[in-house]
Amino acid sequence: MDLEFFQKPAENLLVIHYSDQYTSSDRYDAITVTDKSEQYKVVIEEYLKDYGVPVSEGKIDTAIKTFNAINGEWLLRIIGSKGQFAREKVSIVAAMKYAESYFTHENITWVPVSLEEILRVAGAVNLTKVEGLFSASNLQSRGKHSDDILMIGIEEVGEKLFLHFYPIEVKIGGLQTQKARVQIDQTARLFNQHLRHNGEDEFKKKFYRNFFAQLLLSNVKKLHSNGLWDDDTFNYVENLKSRFLNDGFEIGEHLEPHIGKGAVLTFRKEYPYRSSVKDGDLLLLTLLEEDAYLGITTSSEEIRRKMVEGRLDLIPENLLSHSYSSVLEEGASESKDESAELPFPPSDEDESDESEEVVEDTQNDESEKKEPENRVGDDGEDQAMDGEDGAEPPLAPAPDDVDEKVDLADIRVPIGTVRGSNANVYWEFGDKGLANRHMFTVGRSGQGKTYFIQCMLMELSKRGLSSIIIDYTDGYKKSQLEDEFKDYLGDSLEQFIVRAQKFPVNPFKRNMKMLDEDIHIPEDDSDVAERIKNVISSIYDSLGIQQLNAIYQAVIKGMQLYDEGMSLPRLGELLDEDGSGPAKTALSQMNLLIDKNPFDYQEEFDWSFLDKEKGKVFIIQLTGYSPDVQNMITEFILWDLWYYKLQHGSKNKPFPIVLDEMQRLDMSGDSPTSKILTEGRKFGWSGWFATQFMKGFASDHLSRLQNATQKIYFNPTENEVSNIASSFAHDTPSRKQWEEKLMNLSKGQCIVHGPAKGKDGELRGSIPVVVDITSLGERL
Repeated sequence: MDLEFFQKPAENLLVIHYSDQYTSSDRYDAITVTDKSEQYKVVIEEYLKDYGVPVSEGKIDTAIKTFNAINGEWLLRIIGSKGQFAREKVSIVAAMKYAESYFTHENITWVPVSLEEILRVAGAVNLTKVEGLFSASNLQSRGKHSDDILMIGIEEVGEKLFLHFYPIEVKIGGLQTQKARVQIDQTARLFNQHLRHNGEDEFKKKFYRNFFAQLLLSNVKKLHSNGLWDDDTFNYVENLKSRFLNDGFEIGEHLEPHIGKGAVLTFRKEYPYRSSVKDGDLLLLTLLEEDAYLGITTSSEEIRRKMVEGRLDLIPENLLSHSYSSVLEEGASESKDESAELPFPPSDEDESDESEEVVEDTQNDESEKKEPENRVGDDGEDQAMDGEDGAEPPLAPAPDDVDEKVDLADIRVPIGTVRGSNANVYWEFGDKGLANRHMFTVGRSGQGKTYFIQCMLMELSKRGLSSIIIDYTDGYKKSQLEDEFKDYLGDSLEQFIVRAQKFPVNPFKRNMKMLDEDIHIPEDDSDVAERIKNVISSIYDSLGIQQLNAIYQAVIKGMQLYDEGMSLPRLGELLDEDGSGPAKTALSQMNLLIDKNPFDYQEEFDWSFLDKEKGKVFIIQLTGYSPDVQNMITEFILWDLWYYKLQHGSKNKPFPIVLDEMQRLDMSGDSPTSKILTEGRKFGWSGWFATQFMKGFASDHLSRLQNATQKIYFNPTENEVSNIASSFAHDTPSRKQWEEKLMNLSKGQCIVHGPAKGKDGELRGSIPVVVDITSLGERL
């Protein structure tokens, strides 16, 4: 079979000519288009303007030439069709530019080919797909295959000539990439099976190899005749023609460790991050939807320059020109191992002392690289691509020099960078569009949760916001905190050890109940008694109705006798005086709490320091108490704080509070934790809730936690993976992808699921993305 395309001398005459001498020697069909150039220009110009892309005469001419060179039939079908077809084909042509720019290498010349003309389409000669020489049926290959792009790379290494066959599936719009991954995997396997020598069907393989050699040469002619390649590059390939046509080349495999066997290139809709990640044998290259439209009118040279400079978010070191040197220097330059352990500082959550090895790249000096001068669609002009230079907000000064005029709306808390990208991910903490400022963090021990929370606390301290940690886990003792964290905060880090001083909160205090915005009344005896009973019930779940009623009645009596002079020891005395069985049982459960008596009833804690002292991190340390006593103290402190913020809180004065291992706390509807999650935003609460697992939570409790707008998932326990993944995607293929990503998270990596700002500065819906946490040292 001989497949031949050519451009006739007449500028506006395009002929696509297929001949098939093996199935029908006289079978010819041609599509001839005359005087369509102006129509093409109008259609493409209108299409790009619909997406806000500035166009010029030269840019449109180059776009048309690119279409002509790659697949002229698309131009015919685009006329009169501005729907999904046009959108897809424009994205494919743009993808060729981005792919060629990403894979540019001084020793490799890339030739783009439309896979649709090879694997799927034989319609131009009235052949069905089944009859097509390279149909999946004739190749005895089942399943989905890619029909978008084939990049053929020409590389000379010493006396050897290599051809690299690299299929790329292009998607534009949503996230559905599982099908694309399968298509690329199947297509790469097809090329491997039918082109590489392995001693089987050698005649047939030579036949296929010769066909692709002729196809390559034909496409090179089209690129040159359309003015997309210069004479030097064209002559270089032409000089290799005899070697191509006489099977004097090898199928290269040595780029696979660097870029995989193929790529899925996605132009994602309403997505703020670009990234490039090698996932097994595939390269996942994610760009923004607007990149597809801008790419049509932007030169490949300009795209390449922005990639090298890191201005398109992509990590320059991941570009092929950096990661690959030459097979002649095999072993001298290793590809970047995406699965290697990240250089993330150790955490006191660790259960193992195993050291982490960091695989480092041996990189070539970019300044010594000679860049090829020809790119698909180049026209020698530069056009700026919108949105790639999103400036980060300047860091606020250290705690001692905090500017009290920091505007809440300007506070963006940096979390880390997108995996495979330089793009920063932020907690848009100050944005008015957030439903709340709560954060829910999940992950098994030793994956970096406590370290991450210190990073977030330090960032807020920089911006003048004070915060509280109630530590009932021993994870935030000063001896356990990171040195960078302590050194930065200095005197702004304060620890109150309750075991040594007793905490100045009176659980029996009559708080002010808010009936309306400006109507407050003091609690009566029954309100206090009900609160005390509920807290004790949440701690001692073995107490029954009668025992809890005995506590309730004892508190009522105590309030009548002592008013706010009521205390835990007096509660014990009243239960003892009761003498009933339920009272004795309740007292036996509460003896340890009563004996410890951790509260200072005479002093009233002044929570107003949270607003007055800028950038303070205040730790209420409960070490030294048993878990049930720690929980009791925490609940009473939270109630005291809740009533304080009820009167003095404001949504414009955020108040972060850290509650780690929060599965230990009361999550019932009347608990302070529940109120913080459901009502806290309007009073300034920013609850930071962390846990190792979600199993065991009641469904309503978990629903409240899931209402936190910012969710952070570190490597979870195995039985948590499926539930978490289902919150990212509803279809089975996508859910499986997320399950795999969750299980493969390294220490210091997480999936951030929260609202994000696009390149246009607008807040968008919650988007899950794999993030490498920025270390404390990098934040200083």
